[in-house]
Amino acid sequence: VLTVIDLMECLDRTPTNLERVIVYYSGHGEQDSLVLPNQQLVPFLELRDLILERCSPTAQILFLLDCCYPGSMNLPLVWQDGYRLASPPYQYLSQQIILLSSTQ
Repeated sequence: VLTVIDLMECLDRTPTNLERVIVYYSGHGEQDSLVLPNQQLVPFLELRDLILERCSPTAQILFLLDCCYPGSMNLPLVWQDGYRLASPPYQYLSQQIILLSSTQ
């Protein structure tokens, strides 16, 4: 079973200055966090920032998140209601990021 500590250690071993990254997660999500199988929580923003720290400023990142509440990553634009753009509280990031999700 993966723990938060395992996840952090894995990311610590990840090289820096990555140019292309794919992050895939299928499981549960709560309001602001991923829920690991052992019920530990990993905040979406903490996961996002840990990955961005290892990427170059021009990196292309694809998040595939099959869980609830991935919008908590606070990315700049969200597709809603027949392809209209909505602007939640967000941060502009230098990397090109795409988030594909099964839910909002």
